[in-house]
Amino acid sequence: MRDKNYAKHVLNAALQMNASIKDINAKFAKKGWPEIRMGFGLNAGNMVVGNMGSSFRMAYTVMGDSVNLGSRIEGLTKYYGADIVVSEFVKARAPDMIYRELDIVRVKG
Repeated sequence: MRDKNYAKHVLNAALQMNASIKDINAKFAKKGWPEIRMGFGLNAGNMVVGNMGSSFRMAYTVMGDSVNLGSRIEGLTKYYGADIVVSEFVKARAPDMIYRELDIVRVKG
């Protein structure tokens, strides 16, 4: 079954994970431990998802240009100092969320 609101759901999941990391870091700080940093790069599009490989080695994974773009967007989180960065495709599929435009970025390849 397809989820018509998947973009909003993935954004909410990223926001909840980000909040959890902040809670964990507060506990870590009390113990003198280093904080955890995590960036979320979100993209939407066609992807191949499932078990892939051979009879020798099998892994559940995701592949495709949309996955690659999401990975590259995740890499931008450090550059812009933003915990969550989304593509224009996620924004178009979840227009009721509030966004801040960071920049216009073109990926190579």
